[in-house]
Amino acid sequence: MRTSRELLLVTIGSLGLVLAACGGGSSPTTAKTTVPGATTTVAGATTTTAAATTTAAPTTTVKTYTANELKGLLLTLQDLPVGWSIDPDQSNPDDATPFAGCPSLSALDKLYPSTAKANIDITKGTNGPFAGEKLEAYTGDIATKGMAALGPAAAACPVIKATNPDGTVYDLTMGEMSFPKVGDESKAFRLGGTINDTPVDGQFIYARKGAMVAAISAVAVNGDKVDLTELQKIAEAAVNKLP
Repeated sequence: MRTSRELLLVTIGSLGLVLAACGGGSSPTTAKTTVPGATTTVAGATTTTAAATTTAAPTTTVKTYTANELKGLLLTLQDLPVGWSIDPDQSNPDDATPFAGCPSLSALDKLYPSTAKANIDITKGTNGPFAGEKLEAYTGDIATKGMAALGPAAAACPVIKATNPDGTVYDLTMGEMSFPKVGDESKAFRLGGTINDTPVDGQFIYARKGAMVAAISAVAVNGDKVDLTELQKIAEAAVNKLP
């Protein structure tokens, strides 16, 4: 039902925050420099100084991913719980404008810019729930810093504005929620309210693995609720595909 799916686009467009994927670094390398032992003769005695070893600081190389490479890391049908499938309508743009209704969240895209991104929509039937995975590639420690900034930025907007395709604006409540840890670290948020007289229940999971973050969003409508056990399986499957 296209109308129900549009509710997902409205909600995800409202909370199309910042984060998601990029590749891990190579194993640190260490360089050793050895100072040869020196021999000094004093009054017939021989003293040998111990060889000194210095270790250079570790260096880490982070691979830069392209959008096409990220697409190869997205969820596939084989990764999904029973009953879920890849949505044949992939019209949710991967570059959706984030959340004008919450300036602190909107700002994160510029403060912690990605180098590449990819996304895919999934569904559990004609009337949902509907979900999406978004991957974004970062360099250095930008993903870690972005994750740290995500909670305070979201907390600044307990009520956010969602704009319907027809221009109608709705108030949605948002708050951080308890959720099992996924990846190296994760954050979870719940978004709720009513759009077009239809109750909306949305959950958003941001999971970092190394220098990568997978963002998983799920929305149920018409009074249904997102199954958090299934959402956890989807989030873990997404993170397990990351290098």
